Amino acid sequence: MKIDINKLAKDVFAANKAKGFHEKGQSNEVLLMLIVTELSEAVEADRKSRLADIATYNANIDTDDILESDRDVYFIESFERFIKDTVEDELADTAIRLLDLAGLNKVNIRLNDTRIEDFTSCLSEETLPEMIFHVCREAVRCPANSIAELEEVIPRTLEGVIAICEHLKIALWQHVELKMQFNETRPNKHGKKY
Repeated sequence: MKIDINKLAKDVFAANKAKGFHEKGQSNEVLLMLIVTELSEAVEADRKSRLADIATYNANIDTDDILESDRDVYFIESFERFIKDTVEDELADTAIRLLDLAGLNKVNIRLNDTRIEDFTSCLSEETLPEMIFHVCREAVRCPANSIAELEEVIPRTLEGVIAICEHLKIALWQHVELKMQFNETRPNKHGKKY
């Protein structure tokens, strides 16, 4: 699935801003730490063997038995039952947070397919926590106080997430789309402090 990553970053930022996430400015370090927490949640999901059941989710959503007025409720219930808090969902959250950071700072993301391929080829012998450790290192490798630093940190971290997803055969952008749809149904700041 080919996407316009910079348009998606603008869309993610706009959606998060509408949910109140940027009312009080957070430092880039806070936002990068939230990226690391999403990666940690992916490890925790792996520890609990929580994987998305996208086939069952699709079968439930694609039924004609749902009244149009019940579609939103049915979507939320199906998402929470078959996708939420899984490895796939947390990796999608990581991508969303990276895209939000890019949108906030007006960073033009240039993904390097060669680096993604190189990262993917190194993953064959590693466990998911080991893979995620390498991605975390990318997220926190420099202070990221300037746009130039963010133009390095954001793509390299996102490339790591994409590589993990390719290695695990996770449809990352499908999960990002589903999570963004789910996030639209949530309260301001998703009920959190920041």
